[in-house]
Amino acid sequence: MVEINTQLKTFWLGYADGWHQVIAHLVMIDNIEYAMVPQTTDNEEYVLICLYHSKSGKLIRVVPISLEALLNANTKEATMKLFEDIAKRIEPTLKYNKSKILYESENYKLAMEKEFGPMPEIEDSHELDYYEE
Repeated sequence: MVEINTQLKTFWLGYADGWHQVIAHLVMIDNIEYAMVPQTTDNEEYVLICLYHSKSGKLIRVVPISLEALLNANTKEATMKLFEDIAKRIEPTLKYNKSKILYESENYKLAMEKEFGPMPEIEDSHELDYYEE
């Protein structure tokens, strides 16, 4: 089952140089929370929709989509539908690899914390809603 929180939230992601704060949508797939983050690429025709494990900041899956598809999702409802379609498309793979995802995410978080300190706390006060109806 896929659920997407329509409100933007603050997340911490783990990168090679430490923790980075992003604003993204919370996506629940098979009872695991992910942050869905659009990211640009060197190719101007595509963007990447990146799925990070929200508790560890580990990158789990990258889905390329056309820039045109993202730009055509020009309302809150259209964006949520696009993200939901992407999440549903990758849901079977995530379900199949659930235990591996959880295991690797925990190890990733421990390694990040060893090198860069604890993942900063997420404050609920950073919830945002940039969409206008």
